[in-house]
Parts: sequence; structure tokens; C-alpha cells
Amino acid sequence: MGIIFKLFFSILFSLILGFLIITSFITDQYSSADNNVLLSNFETKQDLLTGGVIHDSLSDIDEVYYSTGEIKKTEEGNITTIDLSSGEYIFSLSGIGNNYIINYKGFSLKNLGPGIFYINTIKPKKYSIFSISSLLQLNLLNLSNNSLSTEVFLYPHGYIIFNPKRNYIVSGGDALRVSTVLSGLGYFNKNILDVSGKINSEFLKNIGPLLNDKIFFTSTLKNIYDNNKVIFSKLGKIRKKEGDDVSGTQLVEEYDSLFFNKSKKVSLYKNAIYDDLNKLFFSDKRENVLVNRIYNNYNKLNLDKDSDIKKVLNNYYRYVSLESNLEAKRNFYLLYKKLSNNKVNFLPSLYYFRDIYNAYDFMGSDNLYSYMNIFIKQYFNDLGVSIGKNQLLISDEYYTKLEYFSLYLMKLLLTYDSFDKETVSKIISIFDYYVLLDNNLYGGKSEKKIATGVKNHLDVLTNISKSIRTYYFEDERNEFNLLLKKKIEIDSNNIKDFKKNIDSLIEFFDSNINIFKGNTSRINNYKTIKKDMDEYFLALLDYEGYKSKYNSNSVLNKLDTTTNLEKDYAVNILSNFENLSIDGISVKIVDDEYFIITGLMFGNEPLSFKLYPYKNNLIDEIIISGNELEWNYELGEVSDKAGNIKTKVGKDFFIEIFSGRDLLETERTYYSADDEPEYISTDDLVFKRDILLGEKGEFSNLSDILSLGMNNIIIEDKKKGDISLNGGILKLNMGKKFGNTSYKFKFSSDYKLTSNDRYFDNIVLKSIDSVASKDKEESYLKISIKGKINNSDFREKVLDFGDALKKLLFIGNKIKKVLSESSLDVNYFLSSKKLKIKFFYLKKPVIISFVRGKIEFILYNGENILDSKIELDKLGKNLFNLKTK
Repeated sequence: MGIIFKLFFSILFSLILGFLIITSFITDQYSSADNNVLLSNFETKQDLLTGGVIHDSLSDIDEVYYSTGEIKKTEEGNITTIDLSSGEYIFSLSGIGNNYIINYKGFSLKNLGPGIFYINTIKPKKYSIFSISSLLQLNLLNLSNNSLSTEVFLYPHGYIIFNPKRNYIVSGGDALRVSTVLSGLGYFNKNILDVSGKINSEFLKNIGPLLNDKIFFTSTLKNIYDNNKVIFSKLGKIRKKEGDDVSGTQLVEEYDSLFFNKSKKVSLYKNAIYDDLNKLFFSDKRENVLVNRIYNNYNKLNLDKDSDIKKVLNNYYRYVSLESNLEAKRNFYLLYKKLSNNKVNFLPSLYYFRDIYNAYDFMGSDNLYSYMNIFIKQYFNDLGVSIGKNQLLISDEYYTKLEYFSLYLMKLLLTYDSFDKETVSKIISIFDYYVLLDNNLYGGKSEKKIATGVKNHLDVLTNISKSIRTYYFEDERNEFNLLLKKKIEIDSNNIKDFKKNIDSLIEFFDSNINIFKGNTSRINNYKTIKKDMDEYFLALLDYEGYKSKYNSNSVLNKLDTTTNLEKDYAVNILSNFENLSIDGISVKIVDDEYFIITGLMFGNEPLSFKLYPYKNNLIDEIIISGNELEWNYELGEVSDKAGNIKTKVGKDFFIEIFSGRDLLETERTYYSADDEPEYISTDDLVFKRDILLGEKGEFSNLSDILSLGMNNIIIEDKKKGDISLNGGILKLNMGKKFGNTSYKFKFSSDYKLTSNDRYFDNIVLKSIDSVASKDKEESYLKISIKGKINNSDFREKVLDFGDALKKLLFIGNKIKKVLSESSLDVNYFLSSKKLKIKFFYLKKPVIISFVRGKIEFILYNGENILDSKIELDKLGKNLFNLKTK
């Protein structure tokens, strides 16, 4: 019996051995066929994409796109330093263990989280950086000695516009000072792309001024979107393999020494990894065993040198960023952490943060707020922020980063699109963290920090108060002046959570009210919020009690309808400012809420605005010399011992704002009285008034066609003769030659004024609708004039441009009529008189070149649709051909 058993075992072993030997020479089909879907070419290289965009791979994962400028890479250890030139760049950096430092004049930038971001360094006085999905640390440097002025942290959808020459002004400044003084710290609150992959029109409207070449930006984002679609389609194919086991993968581990074919052994190890990666991808729990097995198999045969397995791993890393499976994300993070020998450069939560915005911007997700509370909790945990009862333990190392995070949460609470049953609980969750964080960031700190917290809180309270009023109550009160609740489901727990947080912020103000003695407008703002919220919460939680207390029939609750505002208040405020004449002032009180101030004179320029005493003496709708400004300001308020009202901003404030303060064009900027502004000297005022705009000034010879006010001129560097013109009006009456047609353009330009040079450069014109009752900028026509124009030649060159303008309008009308596209970005080259018109059709870039009376080419998605040059009157037919492609 023993002999028979031994014989049987020998035969069985021989069969197994034979099977292994035979299979070791057979080509494995799983690796070569099923996994082809995982193999995409992400090798390090440089290539050219549609529209002249250069794509430069920095690693298997990391990449940069640019159409102008160049990059210089220096590698030292695991840190790659990238030096930029003047240009536009979009970076996509997500590789684990890859560290980058990006440098240019006036700043140094490091991505603290994976994701995508945009840098524009083309205009030396107006850099812009926009984070799409990454956490960025921006070090602003003093240009005089390259020392650090301050750190700025940009969270996803945050942006900054700054003049590097002014970095020194914010030395050591906090988030509020950077936002106030640089006037270019903002946040965009909507998807960048819609579900079809088209750029959000609101994005171009709000963020467009950050961009130099919109076609470069939109082409690159479209390329990233298309790549994501490819990845998503591959995900579907991977899903089909879910649960499949790969034959032979267990045998290779048990009988490793029996394999004579080395390549077959490698193939089976690779299959084992593919199999485990697939399982890891679909797992909804922690998979430490799987992670360790993949890691061990990867290292067992030195597979790091195998390009296929690296591509598969890198692609899984890309795929998982588009997955909603949180455990899969964590498992892959642990795997890559092990594969990179624990050289992880990003916090785990920031991968999830990136994925939230990837889904939001590129996959049509509307769940930005839904997932935010998960991220915030993870982020605090990663930073070692301990959450106790109404307390956070914050280390000094992370204070500045969390201060900017507080600003980010504040933006979320100021810019949500909807406030309804589906979103209220999500907004409350963010509100919980915001209140907890802010009270710990600013509580018990310096008076300046407390003032910062109070200002931020007031903005949030005002917005949430409006949302509660609009969502829960009817617009009109009843005949007894009582609020009427809407017939909607009301979750009392939500109301109590709101009340808890709002009470906490108001308590923060009350406990620090001594700091604001004399600042009656800020105190009144909080009193108004508290009064409103007390009424709202009582009506929501106890309507019968509310009716009893607030019924207007009660003598005790009669509304005080007397007028509290006095005209003398406005006169007293404005009498403090230099160079502001109030002799002809007219003051009108509206609804006991604000003043309409007219009849003022700033120098020789008429000035009017609205003044809101209860909003920290906010001035808004400012009109000077007939031009309405895009900005508003808080003057602030204190009372001296004699009871006279004086503003904190200083007596030279109007001289400052109308004499070149570098303000952001794209959004209204609130100037806080809690920060000391930088004032220009009286010499600069005289220089503008007399040397530039005087009767015999630099621009007096052009005054009939180029309208400039003092607020349109910025003295960048008087010694070098560097001047910026922004917001003037160029008026062109083209004369009989062009049918006496008149055009108006919003005008911006650089200007050089030295003993040898007097010329305009970098001229940009934006069309204005002269038919409207009020000058109204249209978005469809922006013209960049390439080349310098001497002051003495300006009038002649403008008339020359009139001929090109006539042709341009003809081309624009054809494009609008045939393709229904009206947003045109135009370059006009002075030397050749060439027009280059850029726009998008069906989300693909179109470039039309017109010179010497003919259309040179029409590029559609990089391909010329013309066989040869054509006459202008043939344009419509060829555009129609493009339409039918």
C-alpha cells in the first residue's frame, strides 16, 4: 500500500511539474490582451498639442502645458526646481515623492497638494496664479533683496493677482492685509467646465482678466477633460474584470524555484499584481494584506524596471482620483506610500481634496459641499489639529496655513449657489468648522487679529442671515408686520445648529466690544444682525411665542419710524479729506439707510457716490468725471473727544484712490479701515495733474480722442518713466472715409516717458456699446495692439487702425451670423497691419489670419481648412464649410 501511495504521489508531482514547465513557455493572454486597456503612453517627453500648446512631461505622472515662455529644470535629490520665463503655464503635479519648487521674479511657489494650477507671468506688473485643484504655498519675495515678504496659501479655486514690485508692502502681513493691500485675492465658486466639457461662461467673465490667452487656457483644460473621459471609459473596462482571478498566480508563489522560464515567471508575477490591483480598486474596506502583497510582488523581481507595470500602476493612480470610493483612495495611497519608500510629499487628505475638485470641474459633479465635511475632518487630523469641546489645538507651524483655510471656508459660506433642503445640512457642517476654527484662530489674540476675525464674521453672518430670511420666510410680511413662514419642511435641529454658531460669533464680538468703541457703524451692524436673527429663530422655533412678542398691534412693539440719519453726519465725515471740495455738496437720505452724495469736486473733477453709515461708512457706486468705478470702500469711523466724526483711513484717502492705487479690475474690493493704506506723495498728484493731464501736459494733444482721468493713471516707476494707463476711453470718429462712423473703446496701455522716449506699448482695447444709454462694455471684442506707438504718431496710427477695424467688424459679423460665435480675441500687428482673430467653435479653437486684403488661413482645431488665400467676400462661404465639417 505504501509503495502504491509513493508511486501515485510521484506521478502527481511529475504532472504538476510538467504543467509548470509547459506553461512557463506559453504566452500569457491576460497580460498581453486584457491589460492593454491599462497601458497608456505617459513616458517623459515633450510634444505639441492643438493650438500650439506645448506639453512637457516632468515625470510619469507630472506634466506642464505652455504656449509662450519656457521652463528650465534643475534636479537635486528628489526636488526639481523649475525656473520660469515670461509666459502662461498650467501645471498638473500629482506624483507621490516628486517635489517641485517653481520660481520667477518676485515669487517662489510650491504645491503642497496634488492637482492642477495656472501661472501667468506675462505682464510684469500683474502676475496671476489660479489654483484649480491644488493647495499652493506662494512665497512673495521682496524684489530689492529677494527676501521673503509673506506667505500666501491658495486653496482650490482660489486666485491671486499681484504686482511683484509691491510685495514689500505686505511684509509679514496676514491674509486680510494681503487681500486688502494687493487687492487681488479671490475665489471662484462654480464649475470650470460643464458636463459637456465646455468652459463655463461665468468663469471666463470672472476669471478671464487673469488670463493672457483664453484659447491656451481653454484648449489645455479641454485636453485634460478629454483625457479624463478616456480614463473614465477605461474604468468601465476594468470594472468588467471585477472579481476575476488570474490562473497561475498562486502557483508562481508556491513553486517559484521550479520555473525555468524567467520571463514567464515575471509575467505571472505581473498578473498577480494586476489581479490584486483590480481587487484593491473595488474594495470598500482597508486592505493591508493586499497592499503588502502587491508591494512584495513588485519588489520580488525588481519590477521597477518594467515599463508596463509602471504604466499600469500610474494609470490606476490616475483612475482612482476619479472614483468616489473613499476606501479605494486610502488603499492606493498606502500602496504608493510603500512603493515610494514612505517619501510622501502630500498629506493624505489633500488627495481627497483634489479628487473633489476633479469631479466638480471635469466630471460634472455638483457635490462639492457634500464631501467637504469629510475632507475638513481628515485635514485637521493630518495637521495634528486636536478637536476638543469648542476648542482646537493649533500649532504655530500651521497657524498661517489654517488662517488662509479659514478664509477659504468663509468663501464657501459666502458663495454657495443654493440654500435648500438638500444643501442646508452641508452648509451647516462647514459653518460648524468655520466657527470653531475662527474663534480659535482669533480669540485671545492681538487687537488686529480680533478685528480681522470680527470683519470676516460679519460678512458670513450677513450672508447667512439673508439666506435664512429668503429660504424660510415669504418675501412680504403680514398686515401686523410679522414674518410668514413658507410651507416647507423645517428641521429644528438645523435651526438650532445655525443658532448655536451665530450666537457664538456674536458672543465673540460682544466679548471684544471694547476694541471697537467709537466704531459705531460696526457695532450697529452687529446689533442689526443680532436683532434680525433673534426674530428669525423665535419665529422658526416658537411661532406662537413670536406672534405674541412681535405683533405690531402691541403698543410696546410699535416700530420707530423716525429718521435717524442726519445730513450733517455726511458733511462732517467728508469735510475731513484733503483736495475734496464740499462747497456744492448735495445730500439726499434714502430709506433712512444711506446717503446719495452729489456736487463734490476732487480737484477739477466732479465726484458723487452713495454713503452707507451702517456699513462701516461704505462708499459705493462712485462716479468721477462721468466714469463709474468698479470698486467700493469702507471708510471706517471713530469719534474724537469733542464728538467730531473722523474716519480711520486718513485725510489723504481720496488723493490715494484717485491717484493710482493698484486695484483689481475684475471684482469689487472692500478696503478695510483696519489696515493702514500706502499713500502716494503729493509730488505724484502734481505730476499726474500738471505734467500728464495739464493744459500743456503729456496727453493734452490727444484729449479729444483719448479721455483719461487721474484715477486711470498709475505711476509705476517715475525714475524709469514707467506709467500704466487703465480704464480710459478711446473715442474714434473715423471721418468721411469710413462713413463718419464713431467707435468707443475701453483703453489700457503701458506708457514710457523719459527724455528720449514717449510711447505707448501693450495697448488693449475693449469694445463699448455706444448705443446704450450708459457706456457698457461688451465681452465679444478684445483687441491687443502689438507694437509701440510714439505719442506724436498716435493719432495717425489710430486712423490707420480704422481701416483694419472696418475689416475686423466685417469678419466679426460673418462669424456671428454663420457660426453664432461672438466672443473674439484679436491681435493687430502694427508692422504688418495683420489681424489674427481667435475664438472657439464647438469647443475647438479657430484662428483666422487676415493681411493685405486677404484671408491667409483659417485654422480649425489646428488644421487649415483653406487650400489657398481667399478674398474677404469668400469668408462666409468658407465659414459655412467649417460649420458642416
